[in-house]
Amino acid sequence: MISIKEKNRTSDLITNLEERFKKDGFETQSSDDILEIDELKFEIKSEHDAFIKAEHKYIVPAKYEEWIIYVMIYVVLKVQQNRKIVDDAEEYVEKLGVPHNLNRFDEMIQAMIIFAFHKENTDQNINRLYMVVAALNNSSASSVSKNIRYAIEKAYSKNKEVVIKLFRHNPCNTEVIAHGASTVRKLLY
Repeated sequence: MISIKEKNRTSDLITNLEERFKKDGFETQSSDDILEIDELKFEIKSEHDAFIKAEHKYIVPAKYEEWIIYVMIYVVLKVQQNRKIVDDAEEYVEKLGVPHNLNRFDEMIQAMIIFAFHKENTDQNINRLYMVVAALNNSSASSVSKNIRYAIEKAYSKNKEVVIKLFRHNPCNTEVIAHGASTVRKLLY
């Protein structure tokens, strides 16, 4: 059973998110626990643990801080507007030598896309970036960091020449994410 306090928090959250997205130029409307933005529906649920794409909507857990939910929804909207963003991020990661079938390949893609759109929130605090990626994948920030590090190590061992050509050394997570994000950002501007 949802408490009145949780219901009020969800209602306030939806109101705040609606205002933020209106300021960003999106068409928004809300009712109960549904936030509709540019014809995409996001159901904000306090009793839900994972970010899920359901049949005709996204289910977003209200347990996260407002800025995390905002960034999750913002990235979904931008990717819906331009699917080539994901394709270019995937191409970049594959060029590095990260195997597409590697567990959590998508976390690296998501990190690059989020960094491209919300550099001001993530540049100084890479852990904030990991928190958003973790929220999208029902994981933890430390797991995301380790998964991305593992992917970079795999790329370095498999495709050392390409990695050295791009970075001149075995790069850290932030360097790879920022470099990949700059590739994605070129599509935006």
